[in-house]
Amino acid sequence: MNDFDRRWKTLAARARAATVCETDPPPGFATRVVAQWQASSAPPLSTVWLRLGLRALFGAAAVLVLCAVMELRASRAARGLAAPHVEDSVAEVFWIL
Repeated sequence: MNDFDRRWKTLAARARAATVCETDPPPGFATRVVAQWQASSAPPLSTVWLRLGLRALFGAAAVLVLCAVMELRASRAARGLAAPHVEDSVAEVFWIL
């Protein structure tokens, strides 16, 4: 028993004094990652298309809303600068002839 206690204390002191290297992955990490990847099943193609289609739909809707806001702002600014109606100009010129 005495030998065990001495060795235990020696090994515990070495473990406390040891520096941990954070850059190295734990042993067998790559094997576990590959095993988990192989065990998981790929999503069906219809799910992938649905997910990508919804993302594209939301993106197109956002662009559409942005264009509508820009057009609304431009039309409000152009109302004061509008030229007189063509019909009025033609009618004035016709009576002069």
